Parts: sequence; structure tokens; C-alpha cells
Amino acid sequence: MMNFGGGASKNFDPTQPLPFDPSKSGGGAAFFKANSRAQMAKLDFVLDHDSVGTATLGAVIGNKHADPLRVLDSNLTAQSAIAACTTAGAFEFTDGTSKVTLTCNQLPYNTFFNALGNAVFHISMLRIKVSDVAQLDKQFTVRRQTMFGYSAEQTIVISNFIDPDQNQSNVVDIPTSLVMDAETGVYIDIIDDATLTVSMFIDEFLKPASKEALAAY
Repeated sequence: MMNFGGGASKNFDPTQPLPFDPSKSGGGAAFFKANSRAQMAKLDFVLDHDSVGTATLGAVIGNKHADPLRVLDSNLTAQSAIAACTTAGAFEFTDGTSKVTLTCNQLPYNTFFNALGNAVFHISMLRIKVSDVAQLDKQFTVRRQTMFGYSAEQTIVISNFIDPDQNQSNVVDIPTSLVMDAETGVYIDIIDDATLTVSMFIDEFLKPASKEALAAY
């Protein structure tokens, strides 16, 4: 597994375990551990771009350690859109009159967002569902950045995971071993007038016992 101990931005394979794999850490108490797909917890994150005829607009799931009211552009180089948290616990990413609203079906989104500050979620599969199949031609980026400035990122092209034998043309399953914590964000560009649902299948989550447990990975 990769060492984030220093150096410039690096790439990682999202289908492989990241440096801190909860199932192997021994550094915290597991609150939940699934032994099968049926036992996995699932959170559905819904991103709705409400504007017609406008450019794509970026949003991010996670990114707790970064400024929670900002989102990087699609090149991850500039903070270009502001997110506001609504009373319903949703985040709104805006750019002029265009807006993407991020909600979670199972709980207020900001509840999950705040939980990233003290818990770690291990994701074994992502399910992408779109209202417009043109969204499947887009890509998203998983980015991890520590408070010390070390970072890694991987761009994932959704269409690469389309199964020609599947019955639903607007649903794509992406196998992964992704750790969602305070240093992880999933960056997505949403096309105009489209709704994108990112379902995260959680097979384990825990609280790290200490920063030393994280440093071992």
C-alpha cells in the first residue's frame, strides 16, 4: 500500500485498499462490520443540478478537512464555488444562478459530513445512478489530502465500468476499496438539469484509536 509520508501529489488505484484500511488497522474500535453484501449499510448521496442550458457545475462529497464552504474546480486547482448548508442539512454548491444541491436519502447530509471528523467509513462499492445517461460520460475524482499537505488523487471514468449485459442503462456499479474520512473528497461535475445519485456501500466504520494508528499506514 502507498505511503503518504511525503512527496508530491500521487495517483492511487481506487480498486485497491488505501493507506488506512479499517479492516487491517487494529487501531480503533469497529462500530460496524458487514460480513456480506446484505449486511452492508448504504448511503445514497443525491446531487441535483437544477439549471437548464448552463455549464456543468462541480460538487464534492466529503472533504471535511478542507474548507467546508468551498469546492475545488474540476481541475482541483482553484476554489470556484461556494457551498451553503441549508436548514434541511443539505449543501448547495452555487455558481451565479446555477446550483447543485447535495442531500442524503438516509439522513441529513451534514450529519454524515460532520461524522467524517471523528469516524472512518470503508466503502466496498459505489453505485452511480443518473437521470440523464449523458452524465455517464463524465468522470469523477477521488482526492485525499492530509493536513500536512500530502495528497493523492485518482480520476475514475464512469463509463469504463458499464456492463453491456446489465438491464438498467442508467445505473453503473464500481467496485472499490475506498476509505472516506476527514481527508477524502469525491469531486463530481454535474451536467445541467441532471440528477446524479452516488450510493456508497459501507462494510465497516470505526473511530481511530489515535493519530499513531493512522501514521502506521
